[in-house]
Amino acid sequence: MLIFEYIRAIKEVSPKVFIFENVKGLINIDGGKIWNDIVLPAFKKLGYHLYWKLLNSKDYGIPQSRTRVFLIGFKNRVIFEFPKPIKLKYKMVDFLDKAFTDEYAISEKAKKGVINPERLKKKYTQLNGDIALCQARCQQYNLRGDFVSKEYLEKFILSDKLQKTVLRYGKPDPEIAKTILSSSWKYHYASRDNYISVPKSNIRRLTPRECLRLMGFPENFKIVVNNTQVYRQAGNSIVVNVLENIMRQICKSIKWGKK
Repeated sequence: MLIFEYIRAIKEVSPKVFIFENVKGLINIDGGKIWNDIVLPAFKKLGYHLYWKLLNSKDYGIPQSRTRVFLIGFKNRVIFEFPKPIKLKYKMVDFLDKAFTDEYAISEKAKKGVINPERLKKKYTQLNGDIALCQARCQQYNLRGDFVSKEYLEKFILSDKLQKTVLRYGKPDPEIAKTILSSSWKYHYASRDNYISVPKSNIRRLTPRECLRLMGFPENFKIVVNNTQVYRQAGNSIVVNVLENIMRQICKSIKWGKK
């Protein structure tokens, strides 16, 4: 019913443009009757020119499968096109921290729930996915959504044999790094590179910062609340990249409309 409070606000404020966003299930309730016979007519009564479409964040640079319905309303008649999909260049792993910490590791009991074949099949959970599942509020505490394992980010983890060699000749975590050269990759195999220690962990949940990255928020976005609230904020937000692309199209449309 909050939809109609939103419509009331538009009527009172009378903006030049508005953006309405909601879950994709809204357009399928009662076979689409709620959307087509109640919601859309209520927006049309405002006198705006309407455009709506389902958009998925994985089509706009973010490796998260988050489909939402977007309804754009213009007070004046304009030429508007929703942003065209962009080829996805990244995987979820590109948005994750490279180091593991025990803080976000899950218990053995929770692990069984995460890797349960039935839950994986129904997409309640996902382990080491390339494209993240749609984030929901507090998903990390409800054991729904995405989880990653140590093996998923093992590219830079040393083998047991190499670790023994490194510890034999020196200590990891140097205060001053050794000289980094273009041939550093050779030093790595010769056990002469820079090394850092990594806490032991197995399957862990995404960190609040990782959730924000997968919603398109930049690194300088300040986290000023506790983890529970960050998970809620991330799950309830709009993917920044999708909104940016929509806004660019809106700006073009307003410009075209004046000609």
